[in-house]
Amino acid sequence: MKHITIIGSGERGLETGLKLSELGFQITCLSNRGQQEQDLDNKLIVTEDKMQAYKNATIIFVDFKDKYQESLSYEPILDDLAEYVRSDFILVLTNETPIGANKLVLNQLREKFGDLPILFDVVSNPGGLYGLYSNQDCMKEIVVGTRCRQSEEILEYLFKPYKNHIRYTNPERAESSCTQNLAIV
Repeated sequence: MKHITIIGSGERGLETGLKLSELGFQITCLSNRGQQEQDLDNKLIVTEDKMQAYKNATIIFVDFKDKYQESLSYEPILDDLAEYVRSDFILVLTNETPIGANKLVLNQLREKFGDLPILFDVVSNPGGLYGLYSNQDCMKEIVVGTRCRQSEEILEYLFKPYKNHIRYTNPERAESSCTQNLAIV
């Protein structure tokens, strides 16, 4: 079974975590909001312990509201990934990011992991599962942007109950799916 970590426990991250835990997946939410470790129904754990959060993580969702969006600096998160993750993983960006952010993060990860024998991919998923339940017109579907068929298959399995609401595309189209974001130049 895949172990899922969600970085940030804002409305998108927590909603995605809760929905996935309801489907039976083990979820760890990494929070920096001063929350004590919580174990909600043995499927969703909220913690500040980075080592615990990244241990055995195979799918990592990133949910932050505007903290890094403005500067496009994912550096603190990517530094943590390089320090704690030691197995293959998929990084899923759930924020609405400018067109090109997926590629930027992928290149930064390549630099950080260097020659380590770890396979990874970056997937754009603006809104996560929160998109199905929000009142925003542009978020009535789950948008998954990836260039990797294996990542698509893993997320297809993960989001199986929502298969009629998923639209697969490339990262740039996913990034532009419900934003008027500018492209990264």
